[in-house]
Amino acid sequence: NCTPGGFSGAGASVCTKCSKGYYEDRFASTACKGCENGKYAALTGTIQCNGCPSQAYTNSPSSACWLCSPGTYQRMTNASFCWGCPSGSYATAYGQASISSCSACGPGKYASGTGQSVCSACPLGKYSDVSGSVLCIPCPQGTFAGSTGLTVCQKCSAGSSGIISATSCQTCPLYSSTLQDSSTSLTDCKCPAGYSGPDHSPCTACAVGEYKISMGSDACQYCPSHSTTLQVASNSFEDCKCMAGYTGPDGGPCTACPVGKYKNLTGSDACQYCPSHSTTLQVASNSSEDCTCVAGYTGPDGGPCTACPVGKYKTLTGSDACQ
Repeated sequence: NCTPGGFSGAGASVCTKCSKGYYEDRFASTACKGCENGKYAALTGTIQCNGCPSQAYTNSPSSACWLCSPGTYQRMTNASFCWGCPSGSYATAYGQASISSCSACGPGKYASGTGQSVCSACPLGKYSDVSGSVLCIPCPQGTFAGSTGLTVCQKCSAGSSGIISATSCQTCPLYSSTLQDSSTSLTDCKCPAGYSGPDHSPCTACAVGEYKISMGSDACQYCPSHSTTLQVASNSFEDCKCMAGYTGPDGGPCTACPVGKYKNLTGSDACQYCPSHSTTLQVASNSSEDCTCVAGYTGPDGGPCTACPVGKYKTLTGSDACQ
């Protein structure tokens, strides 16, 4: 008869030791039994299986126990499995015995399932501002996460808006901008002062002679009469300056230079008197050559004018010679 730890099949003349992972505790056995879940037999000819210690597990039949893998733990003996760390936590070492060995994922990271050995960084477009996150939160409209592992979403800066995805902000159309950070819609893009156009569309610069002082879709305004701007995209009525032949403050009103005066530049300068013994023939003269010698005097337009000598005369205003 075979002793415990061995067996003999039908017709066998010798006893055979139980293989590793099997045992036999009876005499005259015809087969060995596999170790139960949570127990093992490391040697042949075993009469009794040993239980796995805490921090380890095994399944039937087995010749060894295995340490709990990273992300799992087991505090009981004779275990056939290890518990996974809860969602939102992780463990990096083998052979952990307690749930206290599981650490919460830090801000900017998450673990959506149990039994994780590492936390994942929040993906593009999402964030986590607390520890122990199971999932990351999509960035709110007006903000974005352009890199992974963020704890807070970044605001869309002024000049951009309209989230296409939470990974970036959309730049406003040409020359338009938003009034503040964190804009949530393309319709927040408005034309700035000096430019005109509908909201969320490209903007056009105000032409020379026009201005626009506010942000929005209003049309450009014409400068006051007899004034103009010196360039496009003017954003103040004070950019409107009196044209040559007219004088007044920037922004108007502009008054024509009276007869006998002229102004040859755009701006707020005063009108200039014509040279001595000359005058203009009309108001709003814009050149010194509009000043022509009065009767009794002769000279080129713009002066100087010389009195007709004794014995000569000149009846008309102009550059004609004395007769």
